[in-house]
Amino acid sequence: YMLPASGMGYVDKIDVLIGVDAQVKNITGIYVLSQIETPGLGSKISSGTFQDKFKSKSTTKEIIARKTPQPPESNDIHAIASATISSQSVCSIVNRSVREFREYLDASIQRELALTNIPKMFPGTAPEQIRDIPVGKKIVYQVLGTDGKTLAWVADGKRMGRWDRIDLLVALDPTAHTITKVYVVDQRERYWKSHVVKAGYVESFAGKKSDPIVMVKKKAPVGQQVQAVTKATITSTAVCRIVNDAAGLMKAMVADIQSGKIVLKDGR
Repeated sequence: YMLPASGMGYVDKIDVLIGVDAQVKNITGIYVLSQIETPGLGSKISSGTFQDKFKSKSTTKEIIARKTPQPPESNDIHAIASATISSQSVCSIVNRSVREFREYLDASIQRELALTNIPKMFPGTAPEQIRDIPVGKKIVYQVLGTDGKTLAWVADGKRMGRWDRIDLLVALDPTAHTITKVYVVDQRERYWKSHVVKAGYVESFAGKKSDPIVMVKKKAPVGQQVQAVTKATITSTAVCRIVNDAAGLMKAMVADIQSGKIVLKDGR
């Protein structure tokens, strides 16, 4: 995708062309179309050296122009010396344009991801066994068994982790009382495999009630509690909040179905 965008710089308007990959996950490059920033300073935003800094940056985390050099894994860039405002202006233009584009595509992207991943959560599930139920701006997926009865409710959720966005699918049982599965759609956290997976953190949510779950750090978890992962507290918090958000959405929706506020197809 190519996204034309513009915004104010230090001196005047800056026009930028932004390239993103087909999955809208990473920036493939940017090109400054026009600018009249300070010659020899802000004007360097048109240089290949500056523009190349945006290549491969994540679209799910804001890019910030820093005054100091940034490590390769950072989503931030090193600002042009004595031209921090011009540098950050380009970052802001890119951030806003990409965010708006993701929001425009988000519904279709999330549905595609759900239809791809729900069968992985429930092997053997065919596309026709997955139904969309709009709930405000969100979608809850009703997963049907071969007998046509509800097998599970599934909702997607996303939040920023320590390093990047975490995307999950959360499943509840037919009564929406219990969390049955939490499935990781996408994540780019630095210590995911070495800490989060090893600790079995995501799996620890299965079997919990759909009521709010509390994360604890130093004591053993009981009841509606889960143990935060050592050296990955921010990541752990993000996952817990995603699960709570999704479970709360589905629980409220099922209550509306039972009260007649929401009527399902075929009454199922």
